[in-house]
Amino acid sequence: MTCPECHVLLGESTPERLETHRLWKHPTSAEIAAVWPAIAGTAARTEFAVLDSDPLRAGALLDELYQLVLRAKTYVDDQLTEEVTQ
Repeated sequence: MTCPECHVLLGESTPERLETHRLWKHPTSAEIAAVWPAIAGTAARTEFAVLDSDPLRAGALLDELYQLVLRAKTYVDDQLTEEVTQ
């Protein structure tokens, strides 16, 4: 399967994998804007989990936070690349 927007070959992909590709590589402006409050909210929930001495919940939230930060970094890198190439 290929991405209908950028025609990158995704291999044998599921609708979920295609949606993940779209979210990371072809986000809407609303999705880009939403990642920042999601980072802040997840970081706060992580802090509360640590303060509550709940390492299992804190670990799961850190995994979620890590993915959000990676996604935000991808968005920023893509924006910088676009600005440099214009």
